[in-house]
Amino acid sequence: MKKYGTIFWTIVSLIVTVACADDNNEPDDSDKVKELGEEWYAGGVNGTVFNATSNAYSQSMPAIDADPVLYKQFMRGEQIFEKSFVSTEGMGYSGLGPVYIRKSCIACHPSYGGRSKRVDKFDTS
Repeated sequence: MKKYGTIFWTIVSLIVTVACADDNNEPDDSDKVKELGEEWYAGGVNGTVFNATSNAYSQSMPAIDADPVLYKQFMRGEQIFEKSFVSTEGMGYSGLGPVYIRKSCIACHPSYGGRSKRVDKFDTS
C-alpha cells in the first residue's frame, strides 16, 4: 500500500509541475516599441506625453520648439494666459475674463499646460 501511495504522489507532483509550466513559446518582444492606435494620441503624435504625475502639464514639447512659427504662436497664447482681465472698457484684456470667475487663466490653471521649455519664471511683457 505504501508503494502505491508513493507512486500516486509522484504522478500527482509531475502533473502539477507540467500544468504550471508556461505554454507560451513565443519570443520575448519587450525590447520592441509597441505602436499605439491613433486614439491614444489626444494631442497628436508630436503633442502627446504619457506622463501621469503631477508634472504632466509641465513637460517640454519638442514639436513646438522645433518650429519657429509654432513657438511664436505658443508664446502669444502664453502671454494671453498670464495677463489679467480688467473690468474697465477700452483697456487691453477688458471684459469679464475667463469663465467670468477669475481675473486670469493662470488663476485656475497653475501648471502652464503644455509648456514648450522648462522655465521657472515667465516673462510675457
